[in-house]
Formats: sequence, structure tokens, C-alpha cells
Amino acid sequence: MHSRADAKARATKLRAILQDFGHTISHANALEIIARQWHYKNWNTLAAALDKRGEVMPVPPGWQASGDRREDYDIGIDQSIMSMGMHPAVIRYKATAPDQGTGFATFMQSFDAVGYRGKRVQFSSTLKSEECDGAVTIWLRADSDSRRAIAFDNLEGKGTGADNGPIAGNTDWTQRTIVLDVPEAATSIAMGFYVRGKGAGYAAGFALNAVSTDIPLSTAPTNGHSDPVNMMLRSDGDPSL
Repeated sequence: MHSRADAKARATKLRAILQDFGHTISHANALEIIARQWHYKNWNTLAAALDKRGEVMPVPPGWQASGDRREDYDIGIDQSIMSMGMHPAVIRYKATAPDQGTGFATFMQSFDAVGYRGKRVQFSSTLKSEECDGAVTIWLRADSDSRRAIAFDNLEGKGTGADNGPIAGNTDWTQRTIVLDVPEAATSIAMGFYVRGKGAGYAAGFALNAVSTDIPLSTAPTNGHSDPVNMMLRSDGDPSL
């Protein structure tokens, strides 16, 4: 939802649907139901939050908004809601933006990789999606000095809705985690979360830590191995050759 008008239109539609099933409720009660569906205590709380959505949202120091359709999204800290003791970051498709097939916007930052070279790192955040028809997910990338990505994961390979994969539709707060090996050749690391498609995505805080190599990678190498296998094309499939 983008505004009070949007919420009221939903309440009107809800009343009509219930009427078709022989149930009559007031418009006020329909608004209360809409508020509960969106995890707000009551209509007044939801209305106040929707009013705040029209305000300019700050982007905190160290972070930036980017993406190939960045202009189609509102991005920043959503001060109308709280989660886990903080105002979450949000990427929300603008109600006035045109329809699109593909495209995304991201809330991100990048920094020197020197403290993480040759280490396995774990990046996590708690995400929430709102009417997203594409995907909401975190991402982590290590770049070389030529600005080429030499390690990357965005959990998309798991499939939307899969365990630890991107989320979509309407979801409650859900933790997502990436575990990635940072090559010795890495010179910078970039990380954040993005929304692909319409709708909104929220992120309530982030964490990045070096972890033991006993913790498995979040996405296995595409061939299922960490090194090339069967270079001599053995028909018996012996992976040692």
C-alpha cells in the first residue's frame, strides 16, 4: 500500500467481497481488518504510518541507493515502522512509476576487502516483503582491482520462496544469510539488499563476520565441487582425475 486512499480502496473491495458471501460489515470495520492484515494494531496506526510514507526518507552515512531502475523506487530508512528496535531500510516501488518487466533497485555499500581476503564470511539480514511480484534478497560481492566480480551470491539460485532463498509476495520478517569465500585477489567488497520488480522490501539491520570454513557456503559451486573435476574425461567418473 502507498497511501490512505489505497487502503480505503482495499477496504471497499473487501466489503464487496464479503457482501457476495452474505456478510455485511461497516467501512470502519473493513479498515480495521485491512490494518490487521498488514500487521498494524488498528486503522489509526496504519493511517499514521501511511502518512509518513510521503516524507523524504534518509539514506544513512556509508550507504547508497543504486540499481538499473533506481529512479522508480523510494529508498531509505522508513521511519514509520520499527522492527527489532530500529527503523528498517526500505526499497518501495513508486505508485507513479511505469509498469516494468524486469529491473531492480538496491540499498548498498562497498568497502576495502583487506580485512577479509582469504576468509569465509557470513552476511545476514532480516527481510520482509510487501506485495512484491519479483524478489527481495540480500547480496554480497567481492571485486578485483579491475572492478570485476570474483565472488558473488544473491541467493537467487535457490529460487524465490525456497529455504534461504529470495522472498516475495507478502511475508513477515524472515532471516536470510549468505556465506561466501573472499578470494585473496579481492580489493573491495560490496553488499546490500535489493528489490526486483514491483512492491516493497525491508531490511532490519545487517551483520558481516568472518566465520569458520566448517560453515558451508550458502550456494554450492555450480558443478558441486570447489575445483575442476574429471579433466581426463574418464567414463568411470573418477573425480580425482
